[in-house]
Amino acid sequence: MERRKSCSIFVLCCLVLFISAITCCAEEKMTSPTMTTWMPEIGQSHHIGYLSTHGGLNWIPTWTVEKDQAPGTMLETYPIDLAKGRYAVLFQVWHKEYDGVRLGELRAWSGAELIASSPLISREFPSYRDGGFQRAILEVDLAGPASDVRFELYYDGVNTSIWTGTVNLSAIETRRPFYNIAHRCSTVDKVNRMVDKNANAIEFDLTPVEEDGIIGFKVYHSGDIFFTPASRFDDFLQNLKAHIDKRNIALIELDCKQDKDIDPADYARALAQRLMDAGIPARLAVFSVPRAQAAIFNDVLKKEDADGHILYNAGIDSYLQDYSGLTADTWAEKVEAIGSTFIGVGASSVHPSSMPSWMSWVQAMTNMRDANGNFKKSYYWTLNRKASMRSCLDYGVDGVITNFPDRMDEVLNEEPYSLLFRRATQDDSQFEVHGF
Repeated sequence: MERRKSCSIFVLCCLVLFISAITCCAEEKMTSPTMTTWMPEIGQSHHIGYLSTHGGLNWIPTWTVEKDQAPGTMLETYPIDLAKGRYAVLFQVWHKEYDGVRLGELRAWSGAELIASSPLISREFPSYRDGGFQRAILEVDLAGPASDVRFELYYDGVNTSIWTGTVNLSAIETRRPFYNIAHRCSTVDKVNRMVDKNANAIEFDLTPVEEDGIIGFKVYHSGDIFFTPASRFDDFLQNLKAHIDKRNIALIELDCKQDKDIDPADYARALAQRLMDAGIPARLAVFSVPRAQAAIFNDVLKKEDADGHILYNAGIDSYLQDYSGLTADTWAEKVEAIGSTFIGVGASSVHPSSMPSWMSWVQAMTNMRDANGNFKKSYYWTLNRKASMRSCLDYGVDGVITNFPDRMDEVLNEEPYSLLFRRATQDDSQFEVHGF
């Protein structure tokens, strides 16, 4: 009888421990946040103020108040659930004040509980007339998971006008690995110069050429005076490999231009083989491919053969050659469905437009990434102005293609970006979402 009783107690204790373990795991693995970037018209609510569209070509539509506005909630983000950890919330704020004026308060809520707050104090900021904002930071430290988390900017009614833009959430237990991607590196000399200018990733365009049934590759961007002919492609790759061996480069991006007379499956196989022959690891490569051919590339590169081997498990960026008829959300859904892992967006030469008109696309891209969709990294192309670089960082992108990586590096070392970002290295995986 005593033995039965002891066994029953033992089983009951084991059951309690098992249920507790399941509960702890469930708490640790809360659903990833549905949003991490909130724009004034997409993801924010407002108790006071109105939408301002008078920023010109350099700003997204912002939210503003008149000077005689009474105190109140100028913005509040849509609620999300968050796992425990350290976070930084970035608020874009524009004003005309000198340093040191209290404009309001930044707050973080979980339900009815205030979990963090900080006064919003005016600071002078760069690009005052050229797309700039003050970037105000609220740090939030969660000892455990939290639900119904919202971020608020409370306006103090200080007889001054302010404008608010986007709000972004970043995990800062570790900083986001960032790819400073040098654009249009068509020669060995250009690659070397861009590395010297602090690029840690190299982008180049490939044009396939077929001779006697053999597919070769010319490193060429339309309009290039200097480029690498197909006969020197291996030399170009060996130079990249030398930089990889020195750990100068954390990623290469190959923009794979297509030829209607060359089968894309043969193209993918031939290119993968040349990269393998050069000793360039697949984990450090991204193939940027038009959407029409991306699924074929993905299948050839990543499908297991009869022995369970994968040819070349590189990242895939699927881009559209025509954005007409698409919204930001439908575009993100289309490229995700193909199996893209490293996704970029930028102004199209077919439909040129100012950068602010693309920011809702960047928002859709980073939100879908952080909700743990199929793709893990996001980037923007091609930026050369520091004001534009800062705007993109405000949305939490993982990389930027630029003709001036030295400028990009300078911006990354500014506050608050030095808190949020660091240079990606070869130890960082392009197949992991940062922080969520």
